[in-house]
Amino acid sequence: MAVETVETPSSIRTKLMAFLGQVIGELGATVNAGLIVAGDRLGLYRAMANAGPITSAELAAKTGPRSDTFASG
Repeated sequence: MAVETVETPSSIRTKLMAFLGQVIGELGATVNAGLIVAGDRLGLYRAMANAGPITSAELAAKTGPRSDTFASG
């Protein structure tokens, strides 16, 4: 004789919230991957290497303008 399991609305809600939490975490990781690629292309990580604490103005001065990096077309 098989035992049938009935899910309650609260157990379904718990599973749904866990799933949505995972989805949001994965979306955040996807966005961060794009930011890492952009930072690498702009030379931000090379400029910060061994620089110690650095302000955004100092970082901008080290990297200079890069209008060609993300050119459209």
